[in-house]
Amino acid sequence: MKLARSATAQALLTGLIVGYVRLITATLRWRRIQFAAAEAALESEAGIVGLFWHGRIAQALASRPFLRGRHARVLISQSRDGAFIARAATALGVPPIRGSTGREGEALAKGGAGAFREAVRHLAEGGIMLITPDGPRGPAQTLQMGPLQLARAARCETFALGLAARPSLGLGSWDRARLPLPFARAVLVVSGPLPAPDALAEGQGEARRAAWQSALDAAQARADGALTPRSLGLALYALATALVAPALTPWLALRRAQGKEDPSRWREKLGIASRARPPGPLIWLHGVSAGEGLSLIALAQRLSAARHGLNILVTTATTSSAALLAPRLPPGAIHQFAPLDSPAAVARFLDHWRPDAGVLAESELWPNLIWESRARGVRLGLISARLSAASAARWARAPRAARALITAFDLILARDATAAHALERLGARVHGVADLKFGAPPLPADPAALAALRSALDGRPVLLGASTHPGEDGLLIGAFKALAARPDAPLLILAPRHVERGAAIAEMVAAEGLRVGRRAEGADPGRVQVYVADTVGELGLFYRLARLSVVGGSLIEGGPGGHNPLEPARLNAPFVTGPHVTAWPLYAELEAAGATRLIPAEGMDAIFAAALAAPQPDPDLAAMARRAAAFTAARDAAAAAATAPVLELLA
Repeated sequence: MKLARSATAQALLTGLIVGYVRLITATLRWRRIQFAAAEAALESEAGIVGLFWHGRIAQALASRPFLRGRHARVLISQSRDGAFIARAATALGVPPIRGSTGREGEALAKGGAGAFREAVRHLAEGGIMLITPDGPRGPAQTLQMGPLQLARAARCETFALGLAARPSLGLGSWDRARLPLPFARAVLVVSGPLPAPDALAEGQGEARRAAWQSALDAAQARADGALTPRSLGLALYALATALVAPALTPWLALRRAQGKEDPSRWREKLGIASRARPPGPLIWLHGVSAGEGLSLIALAQRLSAARHGLNILVTTATTSSAALLAPRLPPGAIHQFAPLDSPAAVARFLDHWRPDAGVLAESELWPNLIWESRARGVRLGLISARLSAASAARWARAPRAARALITAFDLILARDATAAHALERLGARVHGVADLKFGAPPLPADPAALAALRSALDGRPVLLGASTHPGEDGLLIGAFKALAARPDAPLLILAPRHVERGAAIAEMVAAEGLRVGRRAEGADPGRVQVYVADTVGELGLFYRLARLSVVGGSLIEGGPGGHNPLEPARLNAPFVTGPHVTAWPLYAELEAAGATRLIPAEGMDAIFAAALAAPQPDPDLAAMARRAAAFTAARDAAAAAATAPVLELLA
């Protein structure tokens, strides 16, 4: 190694370092994450400290163009190896300060006193200091006390920098150095400003050092995670969805002509936003349909109340969900249609909205959306997470893709213990249990519309089929026909899950010889035997009117596996359901608590008759409703605890 100590060899090595850093500076393809705070600091005239791990020094020097010409210096140790870096840094326009910041148990390391004073002067003059807090001899990626002492003395803002590049070479050195290759993709993650200590007493100093260590570790992990390569299955999926992307516009046009898309907002599904992004932090909440979207409302309200100035973006996929959510979102929250899962649509969506964190509800595992969000450094949560048996089986056939997707989430809260087990089998780390269906507000009802319906019914009892699916309406009509001929005949209200089925249901009722009317056509419920409630967002009206409700999606095997029992429970409305409720394990708990009953289709006529056996509501049904309301209220309160870990995604 004597040759390496000669002036000629040192000059040659310095030239090689300088040439290589200039090459990668010119060719690295950078993505900056959380750069807004640093950008504001760069626009000021105050001093700034940037911390990064010693093994990422090549990436740090290559990121110098982001400093916008601000006078920067780098702290480099007095070691022999540091001499090469010092000469190279000088040639690259980042002159060094030679010396080391303090190690644990030391005030200052070799050459540190002079370096410390010079660094304080430089920061006081509005300069930038770049520091590797684990140098010069490690241990690697362990932050020493020196940077905290410097920040306290200089009273300047300090930022933690995560730096990564792919492809890069691992050098096997003590600092786990990685050397980026030319034309690599690179990521810079900025965390901070980090709070500087007012004092460095033993207890406070260590606590603050640990907090800074955590921030730097998190920034580096986020940078590394943003460059994790796709599995082969996910790469093929991205290619396939890119190839079919040209067909999306005509497909959406066809759906628009069929009335299935909003004519003024359909471009949102291509990632073309119809609203401007507001300034400041933004959290994005996503649920595909009305049910998932509604479950996010309470979370959105709690987040808005807990974090002043937080922007909330809610996305769903269906027009009915948009109509339901719009009047219920907290003030200032924005609704958009979610982009279709093609690479271009997802990229446009993320480039425009730039969310700081994203929360997906239930089973929304869209590969491009998740992967591109992660690549942009968006911290992701999967809340009220569940997998149907069919979904779990599909993902089990592609275990590498499943693991890559599920581990992209920083936070996973399963809907229940069964869902947690299914997710863990795919490789997920489940952080807890939280069911977003709990914590939602009661379904609303327009007081004027409710009063008008009660007046039209004039005390007539009501039976409700709520959120029915094809095949179920006929079963409920059959169970009702024996009651329709009674002098005190009740009214049967059928509220289909998909309101476009209203006309077909009305034809089915008429074919049975019963008088029928549709709410969408303004029919008078007092003059019909069956009333088709084919309007959006009014289920809360009908639950409030019904003596007994049947929650649909549950009467026929192979259906959706039931619907939300908490909606009638919150309204103290008696309800039963069919036996096929695989999507809602909660029904077993409700039934065990005496809060509902699971009735086969052939038993609906008996339960209808029992509900109408007396002029007044059945006291047994009233007691069942009270138990359901109490069961739900307790769990609604517990669901509010999910707000805290979601807010931590923004930390």
